[in-house]
Amino acid sequence: MCPRRRSSVAPERALGDVIRQLRRERGLSQEGLAFAAQLSPHFISDVERAKYGMSVRTLFAVAAALGTSPSELLHRAEALLEEGGGVS
Repeated sequence: MCPRRRSSVAPERALGDVIRQLRRERGLSQEGLAFAAQLSPHFISDVERAKYGMSVRTLFAVAAALGTSPSELLHRAEALLEEGGGVS
């Protein structure tokens, strides 16, 4: 088993960065993503800025609204953590 590099990036930050990147790639505003996921735009903003984490239920809703799977969001966030950076 290979040792993993420690990242200075919090998991919430990495996940927020991934959500922001995918949202922008899909041409969605925070309001558009929030509407599709049945969440508030303020909550989406807070998640993208790592102010709040999200429940598993919310992770599934956001992933569906982005047209991807929760596991893909987490995989991308994990890759950012391993790189030690973000995509903002």
